[in-house]
Amino acid sequence: MSINVTLPQLSTLNNTSILSQTNSNFATIQTALTDAVSRSGQSPNNMTSSLDMNNNQIINLPAPSTVNSPARLIDVVSNPTITVPGTGTSGHTVPFLDGNNTWSGTNTFNNTTSIPFVQTGIGAVAKTVDAKLKDFWVSVKDFGAVGDDSTDNTTAFTNAVNAVLANGGGTLFIPHGTYRLASFPTISNSNNINIKGEGAFFGTTFGSTLRHTSTTGDFIIFSNCQQITMEDIYFIPTVRQTSGYQLTFVNQCANSIVRRCRMDFVYNGILIMDSSNINLEYIQLRSFLGTQGILFTGTAAIGSFGLYLDHVTSDQPYPVRSIIFSDIKTWTQSTAFTAGQVINNNGNIYQCTQNGTSSGVGTGPAGFPAGSTPDSVFSTNITDGTCLWKFVCNNSLTWFINDNYANSPTLISCQWLNGAIAVLIQDTANTGTSFPTFFVGFDCGSDHPFAGGYVLNAGFSVILTACFIGSCLTNNGVLASTGFKGELQISNCRIEGNAGNGVLLQNGPQPTLITGSLIANNSGGTSVGLNHGISIAPNASHITIVGNRIGANSLGGNNQGFGIFFNSGSSDFVIIEGNDVSTNVNGGITIGTITGTHNVIKDNPGYNPVGVTAAATMGASPFTVTAGMTPETHYVRQSATNTATVTKGGQQIATLAGATTYYTFELGPNESYVTTWATTAPTFTKDVH
Repeated sequence: MSINVTLPQLSTLNNTSILSQTNSNFATIQTALTDAVSRSGQSPNNMTSSLDMNNNQIINLPAPSTVNSPARLIDVVSNPTITVPGTGTSGHTVPFLDGNNTWSGTNTFNNTTSIPFVQTGIGAVAKTVDAKLKDFWVSVKDFGAVGDDSTDNTTAFTNAVNAVLANGGGTLFIPHGTYRLASFPTISNSNNINIKGEGAFFGTTFGSTLRHTSTTGDFIIFSNCQQITMEDIYFIPTVRQTSGYQLTFVNQCANSIVRRCRMDFVYNGILIMDSSNINLEYIQLRSFLGTQGILFTGTAAIGSFGLYLDHVTSDQPYPVRSIIFSDIKTWTQSTAFTAGQVINNNGNIYQCTQNGTSSGVGTGPAGFPAGSTPDSVFSTNITDGTCLWKFVCNNSLTWFINDNYANSPTLISCQWLNGAIAVLIQDTANTGTSFPTFFVGFDCGSDHPFAGGYVLNAGFSVILTACFIGSCLTNNGVLASTGFKGELQISNCRIEGNAGNGVLLQNGPQPTLITGSLIANNSGGTSVGLNHGISIAPNASHITIVGNRIGANSLGGNNQGFGIFFNSGSSDFVIIEGNDVSTNVNGGITIGTITGTHNVIKDNPGYNPVGVTAAATMGASPFTVTAGMTPETHYVRQSATNTATVTKGGQQIATLAGATTYYTFELGPNESYVTTWATTAPTFTKDVH
């Protein structure tokens, strides 16, 4: 290689010019020499400046063209073997140029079973990358699942589930996407299975969504499994279903958790049958076509025990707006309806969406509107004359059902909105021993159910604490019917704004304890004054009502007829004490003719049972005087000059003498005294408190 250098000529000669020009020429020569040996990376040989001729090989050497050309190893040796040093100068196994390295093209790594992996930390054991990747989970996409809301993923999901089962358990991962399935493989006799999704369930972006494409049958079934976990899954079918649950635990499943899942537009929600210790946490139920949100039940052979619901929420929205009592109407032919009004018709609840007049023939709206997708059930109108209606729900839709042979469910911070009934306890088998037991509800709310808040048609031992039970549109907040076995405890609850009674206690259930609660403004709608805060049916016994506010709430206004309505009958062991029963429409407490002798009613502000009675003459000596259910003050005097003695508990407490001297006796509920005289009977007047 060569470089031509041109040095300038001296045109004048003096010391200054000689020195300056000589130094400039030397610098030019030095630069030219540096370029000639390629140390500067400049022309004529553009090698980087870090390479030099002594310590680094020449790169990009061409094939020899003459006998005098430099030769490469490949030019003189067939199939040469080159040994790469174990560690290059940059610290890599294969020497890389230090700095950023860019990979391009398609890189295929074969035989990953031999690529080593060692975790950081003392005691880490070497394994392969292949084994490490399998430590995490099995993804449905590993088996060809496509979350595009059109592909049938039944086979991919079946193979993925089988792979997890073949490993003896593990995690089945369902990545973000919408997956259609004709069926989901039943998981039986298995332990430690975790089905894991991801993402959100609101707005226009959804996470892991499973869409059942069948109109009937249960979707995901666990049978005789333990330690099952399901998380972050959104259930929304592609079709209008006519039966089936989205998720079932049956045949002795135990110790399993479902967390952060949501179900929309399904028929029924979750079935727990003959299974124990199942946890449902942060579950959302919305817009159901069927009749059951969650069913907890069992059989005589196995039964269920222990169900824990934590922050389960439900909603069956009204399409126009939330409704009030005056919106509820009865459908008849050729009748004017306005938008927002609601009817219970042909087994379903509908809301009017357009003002008009109903048809002059037929029975009115029935079934679902035209269409095939499940969401269109709620968005499509039904034409009725000039009216339009939208489906709200089945008139039997119940968010939580506790049925036969299923014991000890606990509900914490659950919210039941709209639908027909919030909570129903029943005994379908009705064998005499099949009734469910030990229900606990804490910090739960039910609002605007159409037909009932808490309906206790069967069962034994129900505890409701710190619950809101309000705005039942046609019935009672809490009903303990004759089929309920007893032990109802209501404490620190707010039972308010129901169309019927706040609490209705029918004959049969005992005992009942209601304490520390606000029971206000019930008997709503057109039933002002007809229903009550608490209504005790004839012959109901063993009831304690203590320390409640039963009347208007803090905002004023109250439709309850009486705070407590105590029907006539043989009721006994009823204690009504320390309740504020003021500000009811008809009075604080009303009591029928009660034949029981162990009832106590006292210290209830807003209740003045009788006041002072007219004087009465005692009967034949000795005569026993007994107070009623409330405290009484008796004023007794002798009617003539002869004397009389008064005893209480066998001890003489007074001697009556003279017609003008009154003796006062304070009696508690059901207390008595005995008066004995010789000739003329004494008289007495009582003040009932």
